[in-house]
Amino acid sequence: MDNAVCELEELSSVKDYVNRKLCEYERLEVGIFPITHSIIRRKAKPCAVYFCLHGPRSVKFTAIWEQASNTVFLYGANGERFETLVLHGR
Repeated sequence: MDNAVCELEELSSVKDYVNRKLCEYERLEVGIFPITHSIIRRKAKPCAVYFCLHGPRSVKFTAIWEQASNTVFLYGANGERFETLVLHGR
């Protein structure tokens, strides 16, 4: 598992980064497949953002941006975590 440090602040920047990293890891062309996101809540308060890249043949690649620790966890098609990114700048 790879650990990286990056300075990203906005949801759109994190979404773009997640899209690029998932496409790179799974050898997909960036921008071809849609990526969605949804808010994860704990006790009615937002605590994380779930990203899903909808790939070929209904395969899904995912990432979680955990906001308390400001960390992004990236998962491949097999559901195994392949990278952890600690964000700075918030």
